[in-house]
Amino acid sequence: MKKYNLIIIGAGPAGISCAISAHKAGLKNILLIERRNILGGILNQCIHDGFGLISHHHSLTGPEFSAELIHDLSQTDVQVETGAYVSEINYDAMPYTIEYISKDAQLIECTAVSIVLATGCKEKPFGSLRIPGTRPSGIFSAGSAQYMMNIKNMLPGKSVVILGLGDIGMIMARRLTLEGARVKLILGLKKTGLERNFQNCIVDFHIPYKENYTIISVHGHNRIKGVTIAPLNENRQPDFEKKQYISCDTLLVAAGLLPEKDLCPLTKKENVFLCGNVNKIFSLVDYVVEEGEYIGLKATEQILGKSVNLTRSLDIVYKKLTSQKNTLYDLKSNNTIVCRECPKGCHLVIEKEGNNMIISGNSCLS
Repeated sequence: MKKYNLIIIGAGPAGISCAISAHKAGLKNILLIERRNILGGILNQCIHDGFGLISHHHSLTGPEFSAELIHDLSQTDVQVETGAYVSEINYDAMPYTIEYISKDAQLIECTAVSIVLATGCKEKPFGSLRIPGTRPSGIFSAGSAQYMMNIKNMLPGKSVVILGLGDIGMIMARRLTLEGARVKLILGLKKTGLERNFQNCIVDFHIPYKENYTIISVHGHNRIKGVTIAPLNENRQPDFEKKQYISCDTLLVAAGLLPEKDLCPLTKKENVFLCGNVNKIFSLVDYVVEEGEYIGLKATEQILGKSVNLTRSLDIVYKKLTSQKNTLYDLKSNNTIVCRECPKGCHLVIEKEGNNMIISGNSCLS
């Protein structure tokens, strides 16, 4: 049975940054397990730019961002297992026992002093929304449609309605438009995505959207033919008297994300850490990486003990984690210009004083 100091499950941005951080802090004998055949997690299908504006100070696509993380990982002695599926974790006694099926279909058992779960999140299924009607083909989660288009090079449909005004819904509305599909409407309770994405994806491409609306019925037998939508009243109940039918051959559902906690212990365990979106849903990958760095240092501290350098590093990363996260969604729309240079999406007020232009409202120095 192989023995490790640290086993990290999930090699997305959280898991990779955690492994790099632990290695840099002096921890040896680390195993990183990923169920897919390639590293990088969800970033590999996010071909749009906008990643790394905080951590790298310039815009990267998802694959570019993950490529930099993978390069940094390759400079370490972290052992990596891809195409491996963790089947069981025994939390009853320390060191913890992990069983996983390797790429060549072997059942491998190993132990770890500490475990980091960086398994990410999954999309809420359409069935959880309790929308009446049939369940024909043509209904996709936004993430699965993104995978079809960006990895498999397949177009889900040509006439699309999107339920969900979050980041992934907005990004997919733009992506479908660029590929020649017609996005007839994107709707939801309210905008929950970044203001920057709303401006870049919805406003710039003139995509119709409705806030405070929901789908009340799905129509179609073999393939979806349309949906019925209705506004929500003050009690967030559909107003059926104002319902409206919209024809479409595809429905994308971006109803939110759920942490992937199938491998998590039922109660808190010593030396077991949750990292990234399995812990909480982050709005930016930069913050996921920062938490990965922090958890890597925490796991190292638990195994090697405290040191002056390790404590100083923990303080630095913790300050990064707790800064500027609450400014992303609190800006109200008005007759100002939305800055798109970074994800904050500040509403800038431009005033003329003599021959000078005075710009206010920015929350950063750029």
